[in-house]
Amino acid sequence: MTHHTNIKRFLPIFFFFFPVLLSAQTAAEIDALLETGALTYAQASRFILAAADIVSPETSADEAFRTAQVSRSLPRGAVSGAPATLGGTALLVMKSFGIKGGLFYTIFPGARYAYREMVYKKLIQGRSDPSMAVSGERLLRIISRALVYIKQDDALALVPRSQPETEAEKDGVSAAADALPDARGLSTGSEGVLEYEGKFEIE
Repeated sequence: MTHHTNIKRFLPIFFFFFPVLLSAQTAAEIDALLETGALTYAQASRFILAAADIVSPETSADEAFRTAQVSRSLPRGAVSGAPATLGGTALLVMKSFGIKGGLFYTIFPGARYAYREMVYKKLIQGRSDPSMAVSGERLLRIISRALVYIKQDDALALVPRSQPETEAEKDGVSAAADALPDARGLSTGSEGVLEYEGKFEIE
């Protein structure tokens, strides 16, 4: 199976959660994004903020970058035309989507702990390092996982919190929670992986 075939199989999943881009962006733009080996912070800001419904898909990359700067969603010293790192992208995703983290991220909400949170939540997968450049294809994968994660989190909020009155209701609540994939750990932090350094590989 070729690299481009893998991308084509992935894109319908992305557009299912992010249909606004399908209508607003040209096929040429999407192809160009997928062929980009190292995105700039401006490019990453445009797609992440649009996916989070913070800016419209028609917003320029520079405008999206300025919006991200104002909201303090980027690492300190981030430059519009500089290559976006995986750590910086993780911070931008967590800030834009309002994804909560553990104690260390809450106290020090920077790229380092955002990256570790994203690895812990499996929003960043595969061989990675916070200093790595981010390709267009990887960014789309990260965004799609973030959108799925948000939907799971919303679904968990619908599970009744009160004590069920009957055994049948207890079974129903348990089944509803079990039906949510990867539900465990959604409200916990990443302290369990803080001892890991360097490269991660998650299957």
